[in-house]
Amino acid sequence: MYPLRINLLSTEKRKYLNKMIYVQFVKNTFISIVFVFCLSGITLLGCQSVLQEYFSDVSNSLTLSDSMHAEKNKNIQAVNETLKKVEAMQEVHNLWSQKIIKLGNAIPTDIIINNILIVNQNKEINISGTALSRTALLELKDNFNNLDFINNINIPLSQLTEKENIDFSISIEMK
Repeated sequence: MYPLRINLLSTEKRKYLNKMIYVQFVKNTFISIVFVFCLSGITLLGCQSVLQEYFSDVSNSLTLSDSMHAEKNKNIQAVNETLKKVEAMQEVHNLWSQKIIKLGNAIPTDIIINNILIVNQNKEINISGTALSRTALLELKDNFNNLDFINNINIPLSQLTEKENIDFSISIEMK
């Protein structure tokens, strides 16, 4: 069955009441939305003040720790610069005394050295002298090749044609 509705109001009043119902609904919805916005705004303002306080605490602690460690940082930078300078000097520096001893030990007894010229910039050693035999000169070349700091040995072929009392000139490139 259909529900019975008895409407004793005039149509104008009914329309007016319907409009009032819609207006009340829109008004209540608007008030609810404004209330939610106000509540979220208050929450966000509270969060902002908490976050600003936290940010100021963090920045103060960073400033304090920077000032506490500034001296250590300066010392570390000074040590790093010193290490860089030492590394640069070590690249240029050569321990010639050890290399000369090794070269001297590699020279056979049948070789007489007249001159040794060390050119540090080119990492080159020029040795001139007299070999009593070709085998002594070749032994000298082999001994020099076995040294770990020598890269290349140049002996002119014209010096290897003689058999005895060979005046030689050797050019050695170092690593």
